[in-house]
Amino acid sequence: GISLSILRLRDKPGMAALQTLRAGNLLFVLCDVDPSFVKTSRVPFLGESADFPCGPLELAIASKALVVPMVVFQERGVDRETHVVKILSPIDAQAYGGDFADKTASMTACLAKTVEGWIRQFPEQWQMWAVVPNMWKSS
Repeated sequence: GISLSILRLRDKPGMAALQTLRAGNLLFVLCDVDPSFVKTSRVPFLGESADFPCGPLELAIASKALVVPMVVFQERGVDRETHVVKILSPIDAQAYGGDFADKTASMTACLAKTVEGWIRQFPEQWQMWAVVPNMWKSS
C-alpha cells in the first residue's frame, strides 16, 4: 500500500522533493554524496573545513519538514550479522534562528557533525571514502 518514487540527482529533483514534503510525505535522502553533484555549505567535517551537502536541509526549511537522521550499520552476533537502522532525534528548522542562509548553515553543520560521529564509530562500514577528497576542495 505504499507508493514509492525515486528522484535522481541527474533529473534535478528539487521541486518534486519539495512538493513531496509539502504534501506530508516522507523523503529519504543520502547525505554522503560527492559534493560535485549537489549544492553544498562549507562546515567543519572530519577535522577540516569541507563542502557538505545542504540541499536536504534547504528542503526541510522550505517545507517546514523535520530532518530525521538515520544510519544503517552491521552488528556481528554470535552466529550472524544483523543490519541495524538507528534513528536519531529530529533536526527542526523551527529551532534555528536567522534567515534562510543562516538556518541552512547551522543545520548543515549539525548534520555533518552527526555523520562524522557515525563515520568515527563505524569507519570500516562507511563505503564513501572516495567522496572525502572532493569535500576539501573549495568551490
